[in-house]
Amino acid sequence: MAEVRPGTFRSEALGRDVSYVVDLPPSYEGSGDRRFPVVYALHGLFEGSGFWERRGLAPILASLRQSKAVPEFLV
Repeated sequence: MAEVRPGTFRSEALGRDVSYVVDLPPSYEGSGDRRFPVVYALHGLFEGSGFWERRGLAPILASLRQSKAVPEFLV
């Protein structure tokens, strides 16, 4: 099952914690050393890391993955 997982990391450049969200493909869990392509989705100036789900992009990608219209990758 695909998973949308939030997290944070410390940005020394910004001097604060920065939040992010990663959309993982169904086979990610337990994939061992398998490597996945990555698509970086950058939000706009007045949005945050939650835009991926707020704009309904997570279910769209899940549907595309389920129909095998796209290969597996991380967002």
